[in-house]
Amino acid sequence: MSLTITNSCRRLSLLLTAIALLGVTTSGSAIAVTHGNASSSQHSSNSNGYTYGGAPSWLPKATTQVDAPIVATYGKPQMAIPGNQVTVQIPSGTSIITINGPVVPPILNVPVVPATFTFTIAQKIGTLSMNISDFEILDGNGSLIKPLQFADGKKVETLSAGEKRDIKLTVEMGIGMGTMRWAPAGKNLVDWQFVEEND
Repeated sequence: MSLTITNSCRRLSLLLTAIALLGVTTSGSAIAVTHGNASSSQHSSNSNGYTYGGAPSWLPKATTQVDAPIVATYGKPQMAIPGNQVTVQIPSGTSIITINGPVVPPILNVPVVPATFTFTIAQKIGTLSMNISDFEILDGNGSLIKPLQFADGKKVETLSAGEKRDIKLTVEMGIGMGTMRWAPAGKNLVDWQFVEEND
């Protein structure tokens, strides 16, 4: 019988030692466990009193990247893609231009198709005189195309300050990757890179 009492005492002693090592208090209903310095700004706590650390220092820091505005001048021509907003600053004025396209007719499984680009232009300062002769397109076949007129039949489109207009340009060209270059008076201003698909 003394052997049983001794074993029980040993078990009780081990249990009390374990409780003491874990820092658990048996007086009261709450159990408090802390990890590290609870007062640190890197730690958060909840209503139960538990705390936890912040993100590990080796993880990359989150950053928010904002696309820089595209500003094209004669001294600094730019490359863009359809959907980019390009601010064009030339001696005659400042324009904000976005190109969308090329849009092709549906289900035309041929190597050369009519494709339409839409220029959305807001004239902010001065005037803009857009001449069709200032455009050239390198299509997916590597052919250089010189458009003859805008979709409304005009060769020159002019906007004054405060005007906003959509101008369309339709050309027959080969499918694939291409470039539309705008070079007023022979000075490169903007190259738009695009992909024409007909499937």
